[in-house]
Amino acid sequence: MARWSLFNEIQEMVIQYGFVTLFVAAFPIAPLLALINNIFEIRIDANKFLKGMRRPLARNLCCLGAWDYVIQFITYLSVLTNACVIGFTSDFVPRLVYILDYREDQVGYAESSMSVYPVDKLTRFVMEADFETCLYPGSRYPAGHPREFQLTLEFWQTLAAKLAFVVIFENVVLLLTGLLAWAIPDVPTFIKELIVHEHKASMEARRKYLEEKRAKE
Repeated sequence: MARWSLFNEIQEMVIQYGFVTLFVAAFPIAPLLALINNIFEIRIDANKFLKGMRRPLARNLCCLGAWDYVIQFITYLSVLTNACVIGFTSDFVPRLVYILDYREDQVGYAESSMSVYPVDKLTRFVMEADFETCLYPGSRYPAGHPREFQLTLEFWQTLAAKLAFVVIFENVVLLLTGLLAWAIPDVPTFIKELIVHEHKASMEARRKYLEEKRAKE
């Protein structure tokens, strides 16, 4: 088997891992679809290696090489992207700010997240309307205010809360991943014990061989 024969296979898995982790907050069902895809992928690759290719030569490798750094980079980047998706594209942080500042039952949140705009200022308003104002998403001062249609103080407070959420979310997730990596060893305990046992057995066999060689001499 050629040296680079597995490059495309690993690249495919890394790309899939990137899609799943980077956008899991926007598409939560992606890990399930990736699992189903990998189940079929395992069987297809097994059939390919057993029937469609020559037997590969085994080589001892401690890791995936440069792919480890690629996967680690994608993991850190996915934490940031998911934090931004949750913080800036959802109503989680604005609702939390409203609960802390105003009401816990969230009554009036929809109205507070809207800004008022006078209908007579709409240049292309051709319909006959029986209302004078309309609401649109955003936090801006109404018409007639000294800072007309400029961003309100609540907007900047919510933006600061979103940035704080991104920073806190990122640090908490990285801390948890670090604790899990520390708690779960890369090499199982029984494997370490087996390695030590084999090393001792090898040293004992070598010692006996040297003793027998000296006795013959």
